[in-house]
Amino acid sequence: MTNNGYQLEQKDRPADSRCDVVAREEAKSLCSSTVHELAHELKTPISAIVAAAEIMRDERLGPLANERYRGYVGDIHENAAQMLKLIDRLLARRILEQASDELEPVEIDTEALVRATASALQPLAEQAGLKLQVSVGPGLPTLVADPTSVRQILVNLLTNALKFTPRGGEVLIEARPDPSGRTVIAIIDNGGGMDEDQLLRALDGVRSHPPTDGSGGSGIGLRLVKALSQANGAEFSLASQPGQGTRATITFNPATHWAASRAP
Repeated sequence: MTNNGYQLEQKDRPADSRCDVVAREEAKSLCSSTVHELAHELKTPISAIVAAAEIMRDERLGPLANERYRGYVGDIHENAAQMLKLIDRLLARRILEQASDELEPVEIDTEALVRATASALQPLAEQAGLKLQVSVGPGLPTLVADPTSVRQILVNLLTNALKFTPRGGEVLIEARPDPSGRTVIAIIDNGGGMDEDQLLRALDGVRSHPPTDGSGGSGIGLRLVKALSQANGAEFSLASQPGQGTRATITFNPATHWAASRAP
């Protein structure tokens, strides 16, 4: 009887009350989306703060004469690094919950997206003493995908490559078409590389070896990149060998394949 009464109560709920429920759900969804977008926008500048504070903390460009300055810089680095971890967790949670039907595929100027992403991370490369280069092959087709998630893929992979490549190294992002009409974007570094066990751990979101500069860190969770790639109808692969660097590759199918993969 109790269950029946509850069902009647729900059924007889006034229309205004049901509208309130819908409105609350829409507001919750909007809030979640806004927080995700804010975290996404904050990630790059906070990463730059962490990198700059690390350079000052380690006095790579010369000594900091005042001991209090060294203490302040250490605090800035520690707090910014903690904030970056929280942002990564927030993005990770949102990405893992994000279903492919929430993506908004549009035509993307592939070269413009690649160059803009590399340009945004150029300060991090310079502060880390690395050369960040872009290579775009001829005949690169327009990409049909969700621009926000594709940019997040590239930011994650480039940030990872920059973080785990020693000072004086190089990171390359290249985009080219393959003979079957697919768009291939690769991020290649000449860092320390990984063995098979480390590769598997990296794909689980745990980087099993520290950067060669001793800065530590756990890596960015490449499983998130894989999830977003799959949501965009793309394939993600990771290849690496100790002492020979790492190559991360995302292969996007032509637009017709995207449409077919999303058909009910």
